[in-house]
Amino acid sequence: MRILDRKYTEFSHKADVKIVKGLQPAAQTMTQLSVAAVGTLAISIFNTVTGVYGTTATKADITLNNPKFKLAYKDGDGTIISLAEMSKDEIIVEKVAYKVPLKQVTAIGWNTNALAAGSSLNYTTVVAGDEFIVRITDTTLTGAGQPYNTLLPYTYTAKPNDTVAIIMANLAAQINDATSFQHKKFENGNPYTATVRNTTTVDYGLEITTVEFGETFSVAVDGQLQYATNNLLVSYNLGNGSAAEVAYLEEINQYTRGNAWRNEDSSYYYPSLTKLADATKFYTRYKISNKDNALARRDRFKTNILIYVEQADADTVSTILDILLP
Repeated sequence: MRILDRKYTEFSHKADVKIVKGLQPAAQTMTQLSVAAVGTLAISIFNTVTGVYGTTATKADITLNNPKFKLAYKDGDGTIISLAEMSKDEIIVEKVAYKVPLKQVTAIGWNTNALAAGSSLNYTTVVAGDEFIVRITDTTLTGAGQPYNTLLPYTYTAKPNDTVAIIMANLAAQINDATSFQHKKFENGNPYTATVRNTTTVDYGLEITTVEFGETFSVAVDGQLQYATNNLLVSYNLGNGSAAEVAYLEEINQYTRGNAWRNEDSSYYYPSLTKLADATKFYTRYKISNKDNALARRDRFKTNILIYVEQADADTVSTILDILLP
């Protein structure tokens, strides 16, 4: 990350983040939960006769009869945590499938399509002394919602016997050089990586992306590159349900909800120290929040519960909670 230009991320520490492992076919009662595998989520209905949550919930029960029901969870250390009491009239359930996170990719003088005769650099004959200038501006938003606007210039002057390929290779080497003066303010050296691309012997160009996920940038060209095409090939996308995201949320949730500066609080309530996020998995996210109406009892349950359910693979969205949640 940055040394001189630190980025800060704001997050809500009021959310409970739960990672559900496996594909349970139905909900489980608290008794069943005690012997279930870690990462199991239980949903049980309040029994008005016995006065306890002892009946396994079904979607039909929850939807048609509108009883109070409760979520409970078995964390990584085997601790059973009671999450919330609610009813269908009080909550909103949002579901988002896994979406791959993408780094920004911008091309100068090259694109993924076959090019016609001539170069998309709009430059074919190298003349010694010609200047080739690329300016990359960091547009990543800060915690205050403003871009950093750090400008990094890269310049190459053509020498006798240079070719377009040599020029592109030199510009790429500058962008990839972690020891250059432009990059001394960056903790990990070069913030961008450039690759020389071509579709024919003359259709050369650069493909530029970020080293760190989450960075965004703009590109300006000058000198003999001023007429080159400049294409945004891939837009940055945060994605959803990636293993890195889930692991981060699990870690930060544990930190803010009791296992650090509030360490004296009961571990029964707060999340486990044993992590359940799996770096090889993909996750479907369910968000449970309360409705803003007269029926909602804000004092009865947390307003922000994030449940990440392991998918079988990147393309198969989990449906485990669809059969339970209204």
